[in-house]
Amino acid sequence: MKCILADVLLMLLLAGCASDPQTTRATPTPSERPPAEQVLQALKWQDWPRLAEYVHAQGLRFTPYGYVTDADRKFTREQVRRLRLDSTIYEWGTDYASDEKLQFGFQTYYQRYIYDRDYQQAPQQGMDTRLGMGNTIDNTRAYYPGSRVVEYHFPGSGSDWSSLRLVFMRDNGVWRLAGIVHDQPTI
Repeated sequence: MKCILADVLLMLLLAGCASDPQTTRATPTPSERPPAEQVLQALKWQDWPRLAEYVHAQGLRFTPYGYVTDADRKFTREQVRRLRLDSTIYEWGTDYASDEKLQFGFQTYYQRYIYDRDYQQAPQQGMDTRLGMGNTIDNTRAYYPGSRVVEYHFPGSGSDWSSLRLVFMRDNGVWRLAGIVHDQPTI
């Protein structure tokens, strides 16, 4: 009798766990999902006013490689809105392969370190999971604590893979774009 009672209690306990939405939900609810597809489309079409609508109140940081630093170029919403007209030459960091300064206008940065491939067609996508693995430390999650990171990845053999990571942080309860991290092999 005690064995039957123990089995019934165990089944009830397991049934209770299975009905818990936290344990069975495999995909985030809509409120947990950042607007990655809309951001990616705005990036593809270089629709800077539209992209600016998604930018976090603290600005948007552009990181050319997987390791995020305070020195990475950061733009306000208003600056993002006007990127099409911006002809300023900026320093974007250092080329990891050549150790040369990355100094050029936004359009060149866009072509090399944002939309160097059609990421809407990326064969691999993931949320909060790193897909591109290279020799650069990816500190995105540590740099942006509490973020959701959506990665679009083109796998490759050795030196021809690339990833675009869109980093979203909460801004008054809404997921906003705080960072765009491009990653690729650096040797």
